Amino acid sequence: MLGVPNNGASCTMLTENTEVLKNNPQAMRELTVEEMKHFNQYVTNRKGTKFSAFVGNSMPVLCAGPEWNDGFVGVESAKYGVTDYAFTKATHTDLISTKSFNDFVKPHIVTGPRGTYPLPVISEKGGNDGRTVAGN
Repeated sequence: MLGVPNNGASCTMLTENTEVLKNNPQAMRELTVEEMKHFNQYVTNRKGTKFSAFVGNSMPVLCAGPEWNDGFVGVESAKYGVTDYAFTKATHTDLISTKSFNDFVKPHIVTGPRGTYPLPVISEKGGNDGRTVAGN
């Protein structure tokens, strides 16, 4: 998952009137904290699917409050419910870049020589976390 607001995005209603969302405001309402709490309450069976999250932490303020984020999704929401995560200085829109793919997605879809999953992923230094290895 790349910058997914697993526990909702606190600024979604502020972006509802942007040009992209005028034709589908429901899409943003589904990402609100309230809607994601409801979703998380009922959708709990992952059926063995492994989840990983690439978390942007390049900005210290979200919606005029102190919260590390990628410009749209807060760090705690992006890693909510996921134990395998890594940090990046990429902004929300840059999480789909070739660099992000090579740094995070590719190691997760290519298994190691012994069938290990995932290959090691290194978090970028910066933002609010100085860890060098993804994980808990």
